[in-house]
Amino acid sequence: MAVQLICLLALTLEAVAGIQKVDSLADVHRIYVSAVGHDDETVRFRNLLEQDLAQEGFTIVEDASSADAVLSGVLSVRVLGGHSKAYASMSLKAADGSELWSGNFKEPFWRITFSGDAVKVRARDIAKKLHKDSEHAVARQRRVGSRKSNPTHSIGLRNSFVSRIFPIRSLCNQSFRVSDSR
Repeated sequence: MAVQLICLLALTLEAVAGIQKVDSLADVHRIYVSAVGHDDETVRFRNLLEQDLAQEGFTIVEDASSADAVLSGVLSVRVLGGHSKAYASMSLKAADGSELWSGNFKEPFWRITFSGDAVKVRARDIAKKLHKDSEHAVARQRRVGSRKSNPTHSIGLRNSFVSRIFPIRSLCNQSFRVSDSR
């Protein structure tokens, strides 16, 4: 009885505090962007990245403890041939330290940043990629969730035992709805 009461209390506190376990990128909505350095350019990069992530629909929080995940990494800016190039390596981690997403971002050899603001372009690239990957994770989670919640499933004859028995091409291109009920 005491164990059940403690579990109930813990669940209630989680619900009140708004704490939710983050298992995948699809669960991330609130992001804390940690410092990627202490010089002017890295501080500017962090601010630009926060703005771009907010434009992509993420909520930026000021405290890592209130975030679903923490985005951290490093930024390197070089001037080559009169053009600046920015390189970034970023990682998104859940509160338990598990890595949810990561990426290395650099200027593709075919694209030269003529705007002179390679740092801004790199922040935008990171925000877009994180948003795109997040949307893919949400779609994947929905597909998996719909299969688990639906007691019927579709069986394609092309890969099934039936297709080997009945090699009629027209039948092999069809799908049948099969119910698990008996």
